Amino acid sequence: MVLARLIVFMLTFGVGLGLIRSAEWCVRNFGTMDWAEKHLGPGGSYSAWKLFGVITIILGFLYAIGQFNVTPQDAGILSTAP
Repeated sequence: MVLARLIVFMLTFGVGLGLIRSAEWCVRNFGTMDWAEKHLGPGGSYSAWKLFGVITIILGFLYAIGQFNVTPQDAGILSTAP
């Protein structure tokens, strides 16, 4: 289980780092985000992509240390009672 958490963290770290480094590519290919430009100011779309990358890394780290679980049973979606 520890190895799986480590692998998930490495994958989320890579994805987050990719989002941070390729924010310009994402904006050029997917366009600007109106809400980001409105709430984060000029260039907000670039900041939003970088923010998504940082959040991805943080969630991956929290999952790796056991503070964030994403299983349906932990979220209360699946009930074990008949």
